Amino acid sequence: MSKKGVLYLIPTTLGNNDLDKIIPPENEQIISNTKVFIVENLRTARRFLKLVNRNINIDELTFFELNQHTDLTHISSYLKPIFEGKDVGILSEAGCPQPLLTQVLMWSQLLKNRTFTLCHLLVLRLFYCR
Repeated sequence: MSKKGVLYLIPTTLGNNDLDKIIPPENEQIISNTKVFIVENLRTARRFLKLVNRNINIDELTFFELNQHTDLTHISSYLKPIFEGKDVGILSEAGCPQPLLTQVLMWSQLLKNRTFTLCHLLVLRLFYCR
């Protein structure tokens, strides 16, 4: 069985807060090492990632936008990188990515007979979905 990536639920700030007080350094490292993101708004996601790590190379990252304008037939492809061994981060405008995750899981056909690791960086819990 090939290595599967991890799906990270990444909480975002609701403003320009001091990240050191909100996001632990270990989580900043995970965010900096993640190269694929599912986001609601590309511009604010890029801004948040630059707050986390101003040296991050935005051009090396892959973004999938998921919002009210997204064609629902495309959503299942957003999780393909996980099954290729790449980590994926979900960033939400609301601060908490759970509603966005629900949309991804609800529409994804990739989860049938697949397993991947889900890590919520806010509480650092691991969930296993089957």
